[in-house]
This record gives sequence, structure tokens and C-alpha cells, in this order.
Amino acid sequence: MAKLFLVLFIIMNSLTINSQDIVGKTFEGQLKSTCVETTEDMYMIHFYRRFIFKKDTVAILDFELGTEASFHQEAKTYTWRMINGSISINNYAIYQKIMIRESKIICLDRNGNEFTFNEVMNPMQPK
Repeated sequence: MAKLFLVLFIIMNSLTINSQDIVGKTFEGQLKSTCVETTEDMYMIHFYRRFIFKKDTVAILDFELGTEASFHQEAKTYTWRMINGSISINNYAIYQKIMIRESKIICLDRNGNEFTFNEVMNPMQPK
């Protein structure tokens, strides 16, 4: 019986995500797409969000791609920490819950919509 508990303890600890698992990593995901019609043409604009994690801070950058002049806001930086396997970003109320699963960040907004942000190994810089 003691061996069974030891095995379960080891398995549970190996599944636990800690803050070191995301430090130095960048995650990016598409928020939405929209079609824009001009007098001469139609084109798609894609809206993205990027999370750039450091030891105690996370920079969050929103940007759009699809036009000749891609737009991005200046990244905003927040402090963050892990609480019971969830990521807590101080003073950032866009998502109700932020979790990490299989090298992805999963965010739930207040309406229950789920957004997935994949790890990006060599992120391109928005123009």
C-alpha cells in the first residue's frame, strides 16, 4: 500500500506545472479574424495576442496581421505567479482563468470562451 501511494505521489508531482516550466517562453494565439472591404479590394485581418514570460513578469502584446502596415500595441508588462496549477497575472482581468496544458496556455474568458496560445520557438516580430 505504501508503494502505491509513493507511485501516485511521483506521478502527481510529474504532472504538476511550476513556474519554471514557462519562464523564458513565448506563447501566441489568434484571437479573431475579420474581412475588410474597401472600394477596391477585400482582405482579411487576423488579430493575435502574445505572452512573453520572464521570471516575475509577463509582457502581453496584441497585434494584427493582414494589412501592408500591420498594427501592434506596445506590450504591457504585468507580474505573475502560479497558484494551484493556474497562472495568475496581476491586474489583468481579460481572462477569468489561465492554465497551462501540454506546452499550451489555455485561457477562459468571462463568457466561457476558450482561447489557446501555443508555444512559439522563434517568434517573428510584428511590424
